[in-house]
Amino acid sequence: RDHPWRFTCVVDGPNVAYLNQNYEGGRFRPLQIKSVVDVLEARGHRVLVTLPAKYCEAVVPNHSKFATPLPSQDAEQALEAEEIELLEAWRMRGMLYAVPRACHDDLYWILGTTYNCLAVSNDRARDHWTGVFDSEAQYRRWSRAAVASVAISPDGVELSCPPVHEHASFASISSAGAVIGVAPDDEDGEWLRVEVVFKQ
Repeated sequence: RDHPWRFTCVVDGPNVAYLNQNYEGGRFRPLQIKSVVDVLEARGHRVLVTLPAKYCEAVVPNHSKFATPLPSQDAEQALEAEEIELLEAWRMRGMLYAVPRACHDDLYWILGTTYNCLAVSNDRARDHWTGVFDSEAQYRRWSRAAVASVAISPDGVELSCPPVHEHASFASISSAGAVIGVAPDDEDGEWLRVEVVFKQ
């Protein structure tokens, strides 16, 4: 919140780096993160990338499904020089956050969305909501309004951003009063409309 950049988007680094990598020879690919960051920056976003500290080193884990040896056997990979330079460039720009060891990295990008940041991840954090949100309805509202999914193909990066109407609330204010709308807790719910008249 107090960073001079005031980030507007936080990227779930591992989720993006492992996208489309469940094949023989699949690996952790920082350049996939870069392709998403480039698109976001072209759209005017100030981007923060979150990565577990173990992925910010020259040799990192390989958790792709068909890694050799298998992920359960502590498969590792050496990053290429270009990938190491990329992580260092992000670090120098202040846009890489290395999540401390023994901390769950998903909780950090989830936290980022509480400061009006858009998150980019295909992980909807279904296994974390009970420790973060008060109710499943609150979790569903958050996942619809704050998280953009991503697809990467030879044709480029495609982001599926939340529609504007999914945001929790809006207000229209004039000298006479205000009209406030609050989004429903679920897809079948009704919007709440509140009209406030200012005293003259």
